[in-house]
Amino acid sequence: MKHNAILLISLFITSSCSTKSLYKKQSDLHIVFGNGGGFTGATEQYEIIGKGEILKISIPGDTIRLGKISTKQKDYLRTLVNSDSLSRIGFNNYANMTSFIYVKVKGKSVYGFHWNYDNSNLPHPLFKLDSFLNTLVKSRG
Repeated sequence: MKHNAILLISLFITSSCSTKSLYKKQSDLHIVFGNGGGFTGATEQYEIIGKGEILKISIPGDTIRLGKISTKQKDYLRTLVNSDSLSRIGFNNYANMTSFIYVKVKGKSVYGFHWNYDNSNLPHPLFKLDSFLNTLVKSRG
């Protein structure tokens, strides 16, 4: 676990300096988010891939397509991900029940955030991104 945290932090530091121009193509953006842990270790995971397709992954191999987000939603999501204030956050607080967001561009990890399921202490840019992502999936069932 300690080695994973060190690897994630070093990846975050090296990639955060060069992320400004990576998000111009929406199809290059891949976001994985959700929560999991607890007694069962079950995870509820969502992914936004390609040109805005949303997938729900309950267990490996169990994938449900939830539809696509609109162009306006993709543009707003790209704005949130490109935020300078988001790129300055190093937030990896694991807990019994953990929420997470991973952002990949062109297959490379750019951001990785973990926090206690209770998001009351999140930095504002991360809170906005998490809230928006959860709104996207709640509106689709």
